[in-house]
Amino acid sequence: MQKEDLSGFTKTDNNILGQIHEDIDLLKNQKGSLKEQKQALWFLIHFMGDVHMPLHVGENNDRGGNEIKVRYFSPVSRSNIGHVTNMHSLWDNLIQIKAGEKYIGLCNDLNGNISIQDKNNWNRGSIEDWALDTYLISRNIIYRNLPEKNINGIVVLPRNYYAQNKPILDKQLEKAGIRLAKVLEDIFGK
Repeated sequence: MQKEDLSGFTKTDNNILGQIHEDIDLLKNQKGSLKEQKQALWFLIHFMGDVHMPLHVGENNDRGGNEIKVRYFSPVSRSNIGHVTNMHSLWDNLIQIKAGEKYIGLCNDLNGNISIQDKNNWNRGSIEDWALDTYLISRNIIYRNLPEKNINGIVVLPRNYYAQNKPILDKQLEKAGIRLAKVLEDIFGK
């Protein structure tokens, strides 16, 4: 893989990566009040998840998929017309569909798929590298595989869209969990 331009992924910019680094610093150095530390921990957990979701760090001059209207067919729906939403909301809801399964079963399934080699590979690099990894998934898979818009300006996704993208979603959830654990261990110790 050739080196990508990281100018959009700097930790000094006022962006999600900068906020993650600020939250880590606040927690690691016990800055601020207990309330501020609790809030920093909450945001750190939330933003670490966001950094692993392709449409949260992806950019195709569409505000992270917010400007792409899609017609989506839920895997449990028998509808012939589907549901119109935007691409960003769809990916947020793909997570919710997945999370709608029993949480303990979901956690066990995801955790059971992670090898020691996966864990070691995923823990390499910086938070910026992890965001770039997610960005590349967005650019090279999510956006590249989008069908053309129809005459109404809506992208009609195939009925099996969820099944096609479930492996990506699962892998990103696994990476997010492993990497969040690493960040928390770096802050608080093992």
